[in-house]
Amino acid sequence: MKTKVLSIILLGASLGLGSCSDYLDMTPTDRASDKLVWSKLDYAEQAVNDFYRYIDYLGVYRDGQCLAGMTEALTDQLKYGSYNYMAKCQIPSEIAYGGSVLTVNYVSTYLGNWGTMYEYVRRVNEGINKLKKYASFGQADEERLEAEMRFFRGYLYTDLLKRYKEVIIYDENLDNIKKDMPVSSEADGWNFVYNDLKYAGEHLPVDKTPNGRLTSGAAYAMLSRAMLYAERWDDARIAAEKVMGMGYELEAKEDYSNAFKAGSKEAILQYCYDKSSTVTHDFDGYMVPGGDKALDGNSMTGGFGTPTQEMVESYEYADGSGFPDWSAWHTAEGTTTTPPYAKLEPRFKATILYNGATWKGRPIESFINGTDGWAAWKTDAKPEGRSTTGYYLRKLVDEAHNYKNLAIFSKINNVSGISGSGAKKATDMQLKCQYINEINPGRGIVFATGNEGKMKEIREILGDLDYEILSMKEAGVDIDIVEDGTTFEENAIIKAKTVMEATGSLVLADDSGLEVDYLNKEPGVYSARYMGENTSYRIKNQIILDRLHGVPDIVRSARFVCVIAAAFPDGRVETRRATIEGRIAQEPAGENGFGYDPIFYLPEKGKTTAQLSAEEKNEISHRGKALRQIKEIL
Repeated sequence: MKTKVLSIILLGASLGLGSCSDYLDMTPTDRASDKLVWSKLDYAEQAVNDFYRYIDYLGVYRDGQCLAGMTEALTDQLKYGSYNYMAKCQIPSEIAYGGSVLTVNYVSTYLGNWGTMYEYVRRVNEGINKLKKYASFGQADEERLEAEMRFFRGYLYTDLLKRYKEVIIYDENLDNIKKDMPVSSEADGWNFVYNDLKYAGEHLPVDKTPNGRLTSGAAYAMLSRAMLYAERWDDARIAAEKVMGMGYELEAKEDYSNAFKAGSKEAILQYCYDKSSTVTHDFDGYMVPGGDKALDGNSMTGGFGTPTQEMVESYEYADGSGFPDWSAWHTAEGTTTTPPYAKLEPRFKATILYNGATWKGRPIESFINGTDGWAAWKTDAKPEGRSTTGYYLRKLVDEAHNYKNLAIFSKINNVSGISGSGAKKATDMQLKCQYINEINPGRGIVFATGNEGKMKEIREILGDLDYEILSMKEAGVDIDIVEDGTTFEENAIIKAKTVMEATGSLVLADDSGLEVDYLNKEPGVYSARYMGENTSYRIKNQIILDRLHGVPDIVRSARFVCVIAAAFPDGRVETRRATIEGRIAQEPAGENGFGYDPIFYLPEKGKTTAQLSAEEKNEISHRGKALRQIKEIL
């Protein structure tokens, strides 16, 4: 009897263990497994599609080139037209032309991209690893997808090597991801890039019209460009010859502007957007001649990147007779002779707008008191879009752009009599806003926060705008917003869009937080909810200090991150990100500020952010920087 009982018990234990093992091995039902994604061609292609956004991020006119915008301004081609501190390309332009001191923090903040690039490299490496592990479709498709991903990895490492010369080389062997990896030599880094891009060139299709997907030509073109940075001239030449043999054509001089349009004969790779989505950009608003904003009755500025005289003088006469003699325009006496703009080759006229050029049926007036204006670099306190060189950029700028077609804003005052129930409340809010706009036309911004300390900072920074800035409470908005995003950008957009849909007004929202490198960037997006939403910051700060007890200052690096999202009534959404670098103090200090300010130490100031005055903090803070960036599109 005892034997039978024991057998039953053992059998039960065996079944229980078997059942537990089966349970642990179950495929998750709340997400797509790696095996599912990378074993099917359609799914694997969708996963690879996500890496294409890195091309956009590192594009010439995007923030990935520099946290302050166009690093192309570090050449003699463009000079910045705006003197607004946080405007795009101002920082590089200031470095190139203004002689700013390049401190470690300055370079890291505005020209650095170290951490982000390695995050992207890791994602690509995971993709290659999973593809090789799980792919169950044909060899040709597997090699093509690997080639696409190796293109992106080579592309990312090219950017890293351009900036830093020495890199940490990670490949698809995920076991090698560790903190103590050695830094490679520059030569080894370029060898890694060469092998990735060469593989991509050998395994991608040659088809020149794949609707935005990578081709062999794109890979070899990128390889040629990378090898120029590496100063490996023969490798650059051989790769370029590969591209030249694939049948690409140059646009005729007379049709040079077609090179910047979709379907260009000379386009090797064009980044494609889904027109059915709500993709928007503000390039035209930034770059149109400054006179457009005044003529359209808008307060936005244009003329952010202005071509230099050096760029103008790089163009030949249209008849092929050589270059004009510009010496008369470089003398102290000057000249009244009309510059030879009309005689220059067609590429000049498609690239640069000059004084007297036709734009939207009117002549450009880039002179003092002219429609488009002129301002002296660094000496004019408020250029407001006026050219600092006498020129404006025509290349890539849409002549059909019209400020009048931008969003129409409603002014929202604090109103009473709004219902507390959902549907009725929304109706009441809409009617109130419409009524206020009719009797008091103007513009207003609702900032999606109830934090009074934050509102104080916001009003101080945005106080010079022609907007009434209201908190959610002041605007009569009382809704619960679920911040379930995984990034600062996602959470800021969620808040801005939710409140915009409730009010019909222009809405700004921020998501900000503290990233501590030693704690794997905790608390990050969970900064406000760290250790519970109702936990005081005094306790949160002490917990962080306790977790860093005994950790030396050199590895206590941290940063405040702020992302501002602007949700416009027409459906457009824009975001701007800014950071401030520092470290976690050994103990709290200061009575100003709020949140994590008492433990965030700024070595260059010798203070925590809680020890700074409001004016000092607003000048350098992550929120101040992000707000000044967002001002440029309002």
